Amino acid sequence: MLARVIFLSFVLASGTALAQDYADGVSGAEAESLVLEAMRAAGIRDGSPMGSIRPFPACDTTPTVAPRGGDWGTAVIRCGDEWSRSMRTRTTYAPQRPAAPLRAAETTGAMVVVLKRNMESGQMISEEDVMLAPSGSRSSPETFSRLEDVIGRRLKSRVTAEQMVFMRHLETDWLIVQGQPVVLKINANGIQVSASGEALEAGELGDIIRVKNLQSQKVIKAIVDGKNSVSIRPNIG
Repeated sequence: MLARVIFLSFVLASGTALAQDYADGVSGAEAESLVLEAMRAAGIRDGSPMGSIRPFPACDTTPTVAPRGGDWGTAVIRCGDEWSRSMRTRTTYAPQRPAAPLRAAETTGAMVVVLKRNMESGQMISEEDVMLAPSGSRSSPETFSRLEDVIGRRLKSRVTAEQMVFMRHLETDWLIVQGQPVVLKINANGIQVSASGEALEAGELGDIIRVKNLQSQKVIKAIVDGKNSVSIRPNIG
């Protein structure tokens, strides 16, 4: 048995399709060994076959192993033209497929932010994940025209490669969080005066929120104009 394992390792590592005695069939353990060695030879280090309960049919040569569609999530074990069987594996490896070219209708229009790859809910968008592409007829006021507007933000839903990023895809970008200290900016006769405050509500850019002036202890309404910054303007309801 040891000699046979060494022989299988040599065959798969060298890529030489030498005949092997599988006249009695390919057992589940043998099939698992074939798949594991093929994965390792392909550079897949984090996965393993999930095994097969039933033995495979007899084969007059050494079965070959290849990923289905380039994806090692399923390995295909083949005995020439006689038979083929599939075996699921445990691996995080996914093939890198080239991006599909944009259709003619999508090569015009304003440039908008799209994803380069599939991304899941909760993932943070990095500079390497996005690019600008023509919007074609798909333009919307909820899209983004600048990469910096989405970099560093988290997705709240799954977005696929080449799909435009919409505001609804992103978690709320709070510039002010409830309970945080804020800077109160007051314009009086052309002179700006600053004071310390505390946010009583969370807010995005342009939101009107309640804040407490820590000097006077008064609760007032102000407009979010930056990170931890609000401005007080007359006639805010």
